[in-house]
Amino acid sequence: MKPLGTRLLLTAVLMGSLAMPAAAQSLRLDPPEQTLSRGQAGSVSLRLDSAVAVRSIELTLQGDPALITAMGCVHGGMFSSVPCMVWESCEFPSPGVWHGFAVIIGSTCQTTGPGELLRFTFTGGVDGSTTLQPVSVVLYGPNGIAIPGVTVDNSAHVVVGAWSPAPVPAAGNSVALSPNPFNPAVEILLSLAEADDATVRIFDLHGRQVAAPLAGPLPAGETRLTWRGRDDDGRALPSGTYLFVLETSGGRRLVSRGTLLR
Repeated sequence: MKPLGTRLLLTAVLMGSLAMPAAAQSLRLDPPEQTLSRGQAGSVSLRLDSAVAVRSIELTLQGDPALITAMGCVHGGMFSSVPCMVWESCEFPSPGVWHGFAVIIGSTCQTTGPGELLRFTFTGGVDGSTTLQPVSVVLYGPNGIAIPGVTVDNSAHVVVGAWSPAPVPAAGNSVALSPNPFNPAVEILLSLAEADDATVRIFDLHGRQVAAPLAGPLPAGETRLTWRGRDDDGRALPSGTYLFVLETSGGRRLVSRGTLLR
């Protein structure tokens, strides 16, 4: 059974007419990077950069609950001037998973972007680094119908305290994954000592290629890619272990193993 908030949200948004939904939209988390002291307040907003009419929004994020504490949420600035009631709430399905939503109650009200849809607030916990990964997002048009194909284009990286990443060796070549295991997305950390043409291909344990997120020039130093557990046609892949293979025209071949948990 869905959580109470989700069921009420779905009931509320279905009060509208059955007109055709708006076009697909890309959303973003802002800021993408921030550093906090222990106990310091922080926040991350979900933003819409297009002039799109909106009735409601719901978003689920995942991160490290030891670093991100006292999580809450409020509706974004796009809802502030709406003459109808706006209902917002946060739910916590499991440790490190936060679900928030804002919905306009009243079939004649709507808000229009661009602007802030939803803001998650939190407090810095122990020293460390975590990535707030979008697990799912649903954006509803003024008719109460979910807009198809809505995505969040980035994650939000949060550093707490004096933590700093281990330096990348100047002459090193590597491919690493964070987090691992992962759901729904993994950051692929690539490091080359010298610039080169490169490919990143992902295989299942049967040796079948399932995705190729990179093919082209790769600069020296560190490069980050995000893979969302989907094949090149956009289909969600099942839970399992996958091999991430970095190959360069200079003959380098590096492999890292990652586990997708649905």
